Amino acid sequence: MCVRHIIVFQRELFMDAKAIISGEFLGQFSSAFGNTEQAKKALGLVWEKVSQKKGQEEPYFRHNIGVGLAVMKMGMEKETVIAALLHNALRLGVSKKDIESGFGKNVLELIEQQERLEKALEFKEGGIDAVKKKIMILVSTNPTAVIMQLGETIDKLRNIRNVPEEERAEFIEEVKGIYDPLAQKLGIYEIGAEMNDLMFRHESLETYGRIESEINAVIGRQKEGIEATKAALKSALEAASITASVS
Repeated sequence: MCVRHIIVFQRELFMDAKAIISGEFLGQFSSAFGNTEQAKKALGLVWEKVSQKKGQEEPYFRHNIGVGLAVMKMGMEKETVIAALLHNALRLGVSKKDIESGFGKNVLELIEQQERLEKALEFKEGGIDAVKKKIMILVSTNPTAVIMQLGETIDKLRNIRNVPEEERAEFIEEVKGIYDPLAQKLGIYEIGAEMNDLMFRHESLETYGRIESEINAVIGRQKEGIEATKAALKSALEAASITASVS
């Protein structure tokens, strides 16, 4: 098979994956908000831009959907989820005019606020103490942008293999110093716990694997014990001519 045929085959595979992951997202979006017209439009705009990144289409596309899903699961409203889907649209080359005309001024403002927030939280400007002070201000003045930034961070952490290897250590330090405390501060404990779990897996994969195996073994033994108890109870009920279901 020649290189051109391989590229075409890979692209066809991705188009199938694109349809599947778009469908999964739209299903959840429909359950949460009903009409999916704006979500479809946002996905189409994202695809138009990421399709220009030859060989990187799928990671980019999945990332935007991942951020949208994360924000939706944090209970945010429809406009915020659309903004999360389009969070990097300006960096991808979409004009402010197109975003505002297609999705409204509020969505554009949310995207711009999240971009400003991301820059404000960079380690380089004043170190971790300065960043923590900014967090205290931002949480009270711009919580929606903070939620969007958490959505982007957790998806990036879930797919850390897509982060260049030389940037991973710094990214993990940012999550530890900024985003995990931020999730805890906002009371989004599920996201904070997942961040800690993913960081531990990345930094101590062997230890993580051993602990995971031990936990699974304990769960397996518990399930076996439960099934044995259910079977014994069922036998005792039958012996006593008692009609009942054991579940």
